[in-house]
Amino acid sequence: RMLYTASIYEPDTGGFFRSSDLGASWERVRGAGLPGEENIRFLTASPDKPSSVLAASSRVLYHSSDAGQNWKIATTLATSQNFSALLALPGNVVLRGLESGLSRSSDGGVTWTSISLAPRAARVHLLQSSGAAGTAAITDAGVFVGNESGLSWTSCGSLPVGSFVYGVAIESSGDIALAATSHGLVGSKDRCKSWGWVPAGGEVG
Repeated sequence: RMLYTASIYEPDTGGFFRSSDLGASWERVRGAGLPGEENIRFLTASPDKPSSVLAASSRVLYHSSDAGQNWKIATTLATSQNFSALLALPGNVVLRGLESGLSRSSDGGVTWTSISLAPRAARVHLLQSSGAAGTAAITDAGVFVGNESGLSWTSCGSLPVGSFVYGVAIESSGDIALAATSHGLVGSKDRCKSWGWVPAGGEVG
């Protein structure tokens, strides 16, 4: 299984890395078409085709179909926009978070359709996948969960006031969810409509 990571560019230590042994060792890849001066902020690989990798700098999205050996530009954002999150899904689907909201691509990141999550535009901080159980988007307007393809989304119930959400995981049935927040771990048993505190070593209440 292939793993990928990137670090902020430094001439000797930064760049794009991959591992074929679950992280035991890493290889620095100097792929053609990926400018060395670009600071890669987000990396994501297709779940059903791990050799298909997307890398985003602040405004440019690059695609590699050969595990990082060669790259080409898929999308360039307007100067007023920046990538804030990136997630590849099965079937050549890609989700991107922007300062202005969420977009979806069904052609590997070439063309995009905006997805309205809330009445107002909200910055997307994080996109996560729990496989067939669905996806999660953490935004300035709250937490939203979507289906595996990222087409349909619903708003989650309010989390503890003043909490910053670091991540959301969804159980395979889609009914149970856990959210790591700045105030502790919370859980839901009703598809994230309501949340309760999860005690240390305890179960979702």
